[in-house]
Amino acid sequence: KEVVLADRSGRERILKLPAKGYEGPRISPDGRQLALSANEQDEAAVWIYDLSEAFAIRRLTFAGRSRIPVWSPDGERVAFQSDRDGAASIYVQAADGSGDAERLTTAEAGTIHIPESWSRDGQTLSYSVLGQDRAELWLRSMRDGSTARFGEVASNAPLNSALSPDGKWIAYGLRGLGASVPNAIFVQPVPATGARYQISADRDTSHHPFWSPHGKELFYWGGQGGTLVSTAMTFQGSLTVGRAGRVPGNHPSNTTALAQLNYDITPDGREFVLTRRVSSNTWADGQGDRGSIKVVLNWFEELERLAPAKR
Repeated sequence: KEVVLADRSGRERILKLPAKGYEGPRISPDGRQLALSANEQDEAAVWIYDLSEAFAIRRLTFAGRSRIPVWSPDGERVAFQSDRDGAASIYVQAADGSGDAERLTTAEAGTIHIPESWSRDGQTLSYSVLGQDRAELWLRSMRDGSTARFGEVASNAPLNSALSPDGKWIAYGLRGLGASVPNAIFVQPVPATGARYQISADRDTSHHPFWSPHGKELFYWGGQGGTLVSTAMTFQGSLTVGRAGRVPGNHPSNTTALAQLNYDITPDGREFVLTRRVSSNTWADGQGDRGSIKVVLNWFEELERLAPAKR
């Protein structure tokens, strides 16, 4: 896959990274670095990339299969999933690679933990607890280390939760609600009060919500789950939701409701970062050959044909 920055009109810049199985890109709070995982058949690791392209990509994790990074709001740490001690649990590591990784959660047998969102005040981490056929939404207090299930939120796929910038709301996707709502986006207040607001339309198979930096806009994939849309969010005593509109440019879904989010938005709200498969057009125009080796066979015979030796 390749990693792309695209502005809100659709203009793109392909980052200078060798093609790998990239997933889950997350831009640091200061907008200068990118954390992402490379999920390959033989290993999975979290990497840090400097968006100024002044430095080479740097590997952050070296133990177990480590994936799905989430930045701390101060940009000093990265939470991620790892199976280094057995079941896939959540750990946190200093973003500069110093010190040892700290374990934040311990997955019970038959479950995995998926980190999803870190509140801007640094006090709460949201994550999915995924069992054989059920996913639950949990919150971890970063102040005292306690964990608790959030309300009665459950799905048959990861929730892909996203805490709002002010920490007062949480968005997530539910799957398997019935024929009229196969996938849908919901928002609830934090702490849970029992109130729940459906943001997406029925029968739209919507998935993967994420907030704009100012929290006044919620993005997700609508249009039968294949088109990036946004809706205005107004919080004045109660929640008012605007009509969903397609985000300009070419932003097709690059994931499914069963996988993690493969998009993020820059802190200034002007660009998206995404991963996608390297297209044949990219290779044709020479942008996809970074880090590759080209081998030419039978070159001597071809040289003889084009410039026969004089005898």
